Amino acid sequence: MEKLKQNLNDINNSISELESQIREAKIEAEVNVKLLTNELSQVRQDKKEFAIKNDFDSVQNCRRKENNLKFKIDAQWNKYSLLNSELSKLNKEKLGLEKQIKLEEDKIKRNNEIQSQIDKVLNNYKKTQNLKQAAIDSNINPNTVEHWYDWGKKNFNETYSYFYTQILEIDNYFKKLESQKLKEQMDNVIEAYKKTNSLKEASKRANVSYDTVQYWYEWGFKGFGKENTYFFKKIDNI
Repeated sequence: MEKLKQNLNDINNSISELESQIREAKIEAEVNVKLLTNELSQVRQDKKEFAIKNDFDSVQNCRRKENNLKFKIDAQWNKYSLLNSELSKLNKEKLGLEKQIKLEEDKIKRNNEIQSQIDKVLNNYKKTQNLKQAAIDSNINPNTVEHWYDWGKKNFNETYSYFYTQILEIDNYFKKLESQKLKEQMDNVIEAYKKTNSLKEASKRANVSYDTVQYWYEWGFKGFGKENTYFFKKIDNI
């Protein structure tokens, strides 16, 4: 974007300088054309007079001068025309750059709007850990949010990649939090088991469902899950 704006600024400066050259070229051409036109008028008058006198050699000479002056008059506008042609090219290039900048500005504006929506969804996702509910709570179509997630997973662009990465970070945070909470519950049951030597009684004292404690123990015995294995070994070593 900054490079585009710098290019546009450079072109505007070139246009301004070229317009100044065009004004000068026009003034110069008009002055020269006036002088040459006056000279041409005199040559034509001379040609008429020589024709009356039947001085054909002088008439022929006047015709050569006349043609030469016409050529010089036309040539006076060459520089002016070339400069105008260059100005036309620059204006066309300027228009193209302005369109590019407008597209980039619209893109940035749209990305900022999406980023604002993404931040809302992320804040709500922290509360629910449910993408669909977070979308609803943010007044955004859940399908749109699903697209963000999929596009971010495929690294479609920086904005959606940010969304996907943030979702993963939030998930990892709550998984870690849940793991810590689970370990605390297990440790409470283990401490209670040391006093009661009964899983049922220990679960009651630790305020944890007995079915849950049995699940930890059985799956830990089978080696399923790091936390369950930890629980089984602690209980088995008491």
